[in-house]
Amino acid sequence: MGAVALAAVVAFGATTVHAQNKCLSGKFKCVNKKAAGLLKCHEKCAKDPAKCSGVQAACEAKVVAKFDGGTKGPAAGCIGKLEVKNDGPCVTFGDLATLEAKVDAFVDDVYAELKTGLPL
Repeated sequence: MGAVALAAVVAFGATTVHAQNKCLSGKFKCVNKKAAGLLKCHEKCAKDPAKCSGVQAACEAKVVAKFDGGTKGPAAGCIGKLEVKNDGPCVTFGDLATLEAKVDAFVDDVYAELKTGLPL
């Protein structure tokens, strides 16, 4: 009987770890999609600077809405969906704003580096 109980605990622990890894992996994917999406918006603007203002803003709004849920709220965004789906086993919770700020800062740094020395 003790071996069965131990096996159940080990199986439950493995399932919890698997769920945590899946959620963490999903968060990496969300962050990656936001960074790549924003950089793609900057790429489009660089190709045709005349369209930057409207096209750039619309492109960025679309990317951000997929990440943070936009007007539908955080639960509709990529990170929010993971946290709702994985209620409990997600390694981190409530880190949407922190992750978003870090991605934005990274993209801004890359953009600034690429724009250095270019004529305005």
